[in-house]
Amino acid sequence: MMAVTSSLSDEQRAVLALWTEVNASLSAYHKLITSFGTAELAWYAKVDAWRQLGIHHSHLARHEQPEHTQASIDKIQQALIEGRYGLLFADQPDYPAQLSQIYDPPPLLFYRGNKSRLRQAQIAIVGSRKPTAHAQKITFDIAQYLAQAGYIITSGLAMGVDKRAHLGALAQADAEYQGRTIGVMGTGIEVNYPNHHDKLFAQIIEQGGCIISELLPHTMPHKHTFPRRNRLVAGLSLATIVTEATIQSGSLITARLTSEQGKQVFAIPSHIDNSN
Repeated sequence: MMAVTSSLSDEQRAVLALWTEVNASLSAYHKLITSFGTAELAWYAKVDAWRQLGIHHSHLARHEQPEHTQASIDKIQQALIEGRYGLLFADQPDYPAQLSQIYDPPPLLFYRGNKSRLRQAQIAIVGSRKPTAHAQKITFDIAQYLAQAGYIITSGLAMGVDKRAHLGALAQADAEYQGRTIGVMGTGIEVNYPNHHDKLFAQIIEQGGCIISELLPHTMPHKHTFPRRNRLVAGLSLATIVTEATIQSGSLITARLTSEQGKQVFAIPSHIDNSN
């Protein structure tokens, strides 16, 4: 059973309100917090004050309809009460400290499963959605080995390498090492994507792993949401392993972000004629 915090403080409700009204825009959210000091002060500010900061007109329109925002927060709070997911705020002790060190940390994380995984030592494994059979085997084996060595395997829940990384981490005979994986979603916490990975999502949660998202609960997949996910995969982890990936791929975005964060990037050797 997932323990959740169902009662929200005034400041937490204000954080949720801002996050809803800026539609999870990191730049707009951080601009408001920097300008007003707290989420409560930002939320209670007049729309003209937001307009003077150059906040996007669509965010301004939502800010002018606080009743819609309140309704959205009430739905989230009801979901927390029902235990459909949990919620971590950046000022809480369970929030992963390593995310606070990245350039644009999320103010909150929705989660399902064992949130304690987020504060444990993690290695990211990423790669192609269409890996070769060799890459699939290597990914699974490395994930299994690293989980047995005490690391949490973090990846993006996508087809191919991501799935094999999660499954390798889950394939532990010893109960002590089961569930040592974190899946970072490129959708809202209530939108499983790809939808044929429902079994994988359930297995991660049931075995003691964790699934997280910074996006609003019903956010659908979009080309802009996956690079955001990749920065969290990199930010959570001590290092990133690229099993197999094309030059123009999300996996190499994760690798670049890992390097920019001052962490190590590892690559698995492959055949010279392999386009991945």
